[in-house]
Amino acid sequence: FAILQSTNPGHRDEPPPYARINALLQKHGKLFETERGAHALTLLGMRTALWAADPAGALRIAGRVPPISAVRAEPDYLWMTASARFLTRDFAGAEAPLVELFASKGADRKRKAAAAYGLCGVYRKLGNHVEQLRYALWLRSNAGEGGSLIDAWGTEDAVSVYWAMSGRSEEHTSELQSP
Repeated sequence: FAILQSTNPGHRDEPPPYARINALLQKHGKLFETERGAHALTLLGMRTALWAADPAGALRIAGRVPPISAVRAEPDYLWMTASARFLTRDFAGAEAPLVELFASKGADRKRKAAAAYGLCGVYRKLGNHVEQLRYALWLRSNAGEGGSLIDAWGTEDAVSVYWAMSGRSEEHTSELQSP
């Protein structure tokens, strides 16, 4: 609904799409109280906020989800929460969702690798070199033939936020999508 409303060409005089989506999320906040609404709106809203370069907005949306909501355990929710925290320079706050994502049974090998790369960056920023090394070693021991778990992803599976301190070489950054 929000996407259709915000991208309808008949509304040319209204604010840009992100502002409209954000306003709709604010106006219909009760939808976050249902499990179905929380799942659909949270992931859509957070992704939109990150693509619009509003990590603080993504965190506000994440905070509207009830603590017992199943969406809080979703790999996408965990990744976007960690990304938003990292981008707002809350490096310590990015750690918990990444650790949860890394340990999640719902995370495939790619998302586990993304969490490990992210944790390398978080621990670099926090000065926790022991944990940084631990995740770097996990990445190396699970890399396989190509030498990296992320190199094999392809752009349609690329993570939405690249963290420079995650250990990725600069030559590959253009392959990843950015917010």
